[in-house]
Amino acid sequence: MNKSAIYILPICLVFSSCAISPTNTPEVSKQFVANGYQIETIASQYAYPSHIQIESVEKGLMVKGQIIRQSLFKTMHIRGHVDVEVLDTQNQLISGTAIPLKHSIVHAKHDRRRAFSVVIPGDVPKEYRIRVRHNIGTQDHLTK
Repeated sequence: MNKSAIYILPICLVFSSCAISPTNTPEVSKQFVANGYQIETIASQYAYPSHIQIESVEKGLMVKGQIIRQSLFKTMHIRGHVDVEVLDTQNQLISGTAIPLKHSIVHAKHDRRRAFSVVIPGDVPKEYRIRVRHNIGTQDHLTK
């Protein structure tokens, strides 16, 4: 075996691990409590929700936070949308909102995080769970 073959093998392994498709990557989920509400965040392959805050406002419940790009994708803009869903105690979808992530004019290398916020109208019981998910696909999956 020549020396050049030894150096090429690690390079091939690095590039093959970067070519993971979004459908093959499991979603990473985190659960915590914010302001008395059970929060679940779900990351995509490219980015994850962070800094989630819950506030009671006059017209309902405000959910705000940031979407942060995964470090593996340093040359990609953050894209897609954020799903904010309210689930009841039986895990049934009560309401859902898709928040598009605005395009950034910043160079992709510096496009690391995007802020989002949405007001869930009405009274949301504290027994319900709020799910925040970064999603790259269409918004067709939200039915209510």
